[in-house]
Amino acid sequence: MSQIAAELGRSTSTISRELRRNASARGYQPALAQDKATARQTQRRNARQFDAAQWQLVELYLRLSLSPQQVSDRLALEDRLSISTEAIYQYAYANKAQRR
Repeated sequence: MSQIAAELGRSTSTISRELRRNASARGYQPALAQDKATARQTQRRNARQFDAAQWQLVELYLRLSLSPQQVSDRLALEDRLSISTEAIYQYAYANKAQRR
């Protein structure tokens, strides 16, 4: 495993985790591993699309001069929405680019 890690320029623990997560009874199959990784990504909350009403709520707090971190924390504290700071930044940058 350490030889594979060295050849790929990755940590041994990264290779170990990849094999543990994605190896099947028939061994490691890259296409199957990619399918599993894609499935894990789409199951994450922040990978899902937020609806317009949820983005309006985020925008409301941003217009109150709260930072994306403060918006994320405030919405979580109010138990209204679970959204990452990064998702808010990406949304804001995408909207800014569209307005140009």
